[in-house]
This record gives sequence, structure tokens and C-alpha cells, in this order.
Amino acid sequence: MQIGKKQSGWLAAACPLVAACSSSTQEISVREIVEDLSTDEMLGRDNESTGAALARTFLVRELDRFAEPIAPEATGEARYEQEFDSGTNLLAIIPGTDLADEYIIIGAHYDGVGNDC
Repeated sequence: MQIGKKQSGWLAAACPLVAACSSSTQEISVREIVEDLSTDEMLGRDNESTGAALARTFLVRELDRFAEPIAPEATGEARYEQEFDSGTNLLAIIPGTDLADEYIIIGAHYDGVGNDC
């Protein structure tokens, strides 16, 4: 699957996998996701920026369509978050269907380089 030159990090690896594994009735368009994350509105998605927060909200909304949160006892975006000193990653689980004891773990390191490059 060709995504284009604007793909980044986890999207390049995970989106084709997610599209193949998803039981969602809505088709996941990798190109649309990458285009949404690379819009000027995302401000480069630099760590702890407004753009990173927008990207996180967008990705959590996408993850809710096909995956389970890593911390289901939490609420909102925190269900998927792995926080660290200078940012936040997202983690989700796709449980097996035919192999119910097996899982796919998705990690999203979604920050960019900002818009000063």
C-alpha cells in the first residue's frame, strides 16, 4: 500500500495492519489519516503543543473505532495514554478473534518536528 511522502512513525507501520485486522464496518483510509495528521492545524505535532493535543484527540477517536484501551478503568483519552516527562504516547490492544488468547498491541509515537524545520 502506498501512502505517500507525509507518512510518519507508527502510521507507516500500523495503519496497514489495522486496516487488515479491523472488524469495523467503516473502512479506515490510511491516506486520510496521514493527511489529517499533517495539516497545518496540527502545527507540526511537537511534544506538549496544541498540535500534539489535537493529534492525540484525533488518534484516540480513531483507536476507539477498532481497538481496546490499555487502561479501560481510566476515562477519556487517559484510557490510551502512556505519559512520560516530555510527552505522551498512545497504546491500544486489538484482541484476537480466531486466536482469542493472542493480541496486537499498537503504540503511537505521534509527535512531529514542529513547524520550525
